[in-house]
Amino acid sequence: MPQRNLILLRHAHRSLKNPAADNGLSGKGKKQAKRFRKDFLREFGPDARPRFLSSPKRRCVETLAPLAKRLGRTVQTNADLRERDPDETAL
Repeated sequence: MPQRNLILLRHAHRSLKNPAADNGLSGKGKKQAKRFRKDFLREFGPDARPRFLSSPKRRCVETLAPLAKRLGRTVQTNADLRERDPDETAL
């Protein structure tokens, strides 16, 4: 059986303009996502065929998008990866 790797990644730096909104990455976060793409390709190579699963939060998808695009893949969102259900409180 071929070796498989599971990589868990926290989203890059998010925009803080409206913390309650699903506002995506900041400029710093976009740079971090590009750097992750380069680091991943250095580690696994351009022929890697990963499957990208993400929370539906914009910042999470934007973190994976540069690498997925470079590898000709898509980012699949899964509601089970949200940080909390809409009916849950922060407590």
